[in-house]
Amino acid sequence: MSIIHKKPSKVNIICDNDQVGFRTGAIAQKIFHLSKIICSTFYFNESKDVADHFLLNKGEIFDLIKINITKEFIDEQGTEYEDRIPLNFFDYLQGRKF
Repeated sequence: MSIIHKKPSKVNIICDNDQVGFRTGAIAQKIFHLSKIICSTFYFNESKDVADHFLLNKGEIFDLIKINITKEFIDEQGTEYEDRIPLNFFDYLQGRKF
């Protein structure tokens, strides 16, 4: 809400590369559009999320792919990246290389 109160002219959202990430991005995009704020959504095709992209894969900002999130787009996405995340979140964080 603090972003909306500041009334930026544009917001860029980087989504996680899975169904949940795209759904969350679509919700955020809708909120910004309803608040009359221009919003673009992006993701990294070869990485699960921003941290994986920059810290583990040594990726570049230029690897971002702009997307228009629709219900069909979300439904088309598989769950391949979700299988990489263990159920115990603390074990996941301990094994992560930051």
